[in-house]
Amino acid sequence: MARTKTTKKKTVEKPEVKKEGPEQYLEAVGRRKESIARVRLFTKKTNDRFSEDKGLISVNQKPYQEYFRDLFLQETIEEPLKKLKSLDRFKGQIKVQGGGLRGQAEAIRLGISRALVLFDA
Repeated sequence: MARTKTTKKKTVEKPEVKKEGPEQYLEAVGRRKESIARVRLFTKKTNDRFSEDKGLISVNQKPYQEYFRDLFLQETIEEPLKKLKSLDRFKGQIKVQGGGLRGQAEAIRLGISRALVLFDA
């Protein structure tokens, strides 16, 4: 008797530019292990001031420094923005669920990277 393999077909969500009211944002999804991150990056306008500190990224409605206490995980999230030298250029709203903290941080990094590719290919 021959065995057959059944595989699930994964749907890949592509990053896209969307509008929410007057603001335009980049949206992407990042997945790592059991974690799923939905990332929205808002571009900072020249006369805009989000806030004076680096806390422009919020994860599950908390600043990412509060959500991820470990400095290594904070640097994991900042990595794609540091590569483009634009850490203070974007405001991010991220919803993440599932998995552990490290998997969540890596899912966020992938989501931010995908959104940035859409911004600057």
